Amino acid sequence: MLGDGLIPFPTFNKPYDRKSLMQLKNLEVRTDSDVLTKFSKENGFGNFIEKVFYERDVILYSQRKFLTEMFEERHFQLDDTNVPFDWDNISPARFVYRQHGIPFAIAQWYNSNGNLRAWPYSLNRMDQDSVPALKLDPLNKSHYDDEQEYKAAFGKWMSFMIKHNIKTSEELKDKLVDWSFCNKGWAGCNAINMKSEWRNLYDLIIERNLSICKEWYYELLIEKLLPSE
Repeated sequence: MLGDGLIPFPTFNKPYDRKSLMQLKNLEVRTDSDVLTKFSKENGFGNFIEKVFYERDVILYSQRKFLTEMFEERHFQLDDTNVPFDWDNISPARFVYRQHGIPFAIAQWYNSNGNLRAWPYSLNRMDQDSVPALKLDPLNKSHYDDEQEYKAAFGKWMSFMIKHNIKTSEELKDKLVDWSFCNKGWAGCNAINMKSEWRNLYDLIIERNLSICKEWYYELLIEKLLPSE
């Protein structure tokens, strides 16, 4: 709902529909591109994107399997909050916060659902300011300068891996990627300087926004419910 009215829904990826949501991936993008306005002018669904791509409940729906496995009902009855998790920017907010000269193309989407996940407090404290590659593949030795640094990281993750019956660093990466509702490209993202390294992250954020919507559309048969005209 937007105000008192139901906003128009695009199809997600209907064949031959040039106004489908997936057309967002086909728009040309440069550093100063206002992709949202361009999509709105061409397809007329700007209000939908502004609402849904920033609606956190849609993230919870895409992560529902992980959240129900990770937490029990009593965990949602805490005294100080009603949820047992943080909202975490997968690519940290500090990379754009108070930074000058960030391209509008990435700044426009940085705080959208595509770069946000629901994440347990304990895990978020362990990696909240790290690049996505380190967050999602924390025991990859290539991330560490020496053996001692790697051993310290391994020790930090050991109890968590035992608790969740995770045997190897590769299995840990697969779990973290899956739980975060990311594709594996995120586990290779080491972008820090958003002025020069923004493009790959832009693609990852747009792709994840679309994947979150796809889960919602396909599981609830939204595209089938839309009128043909």
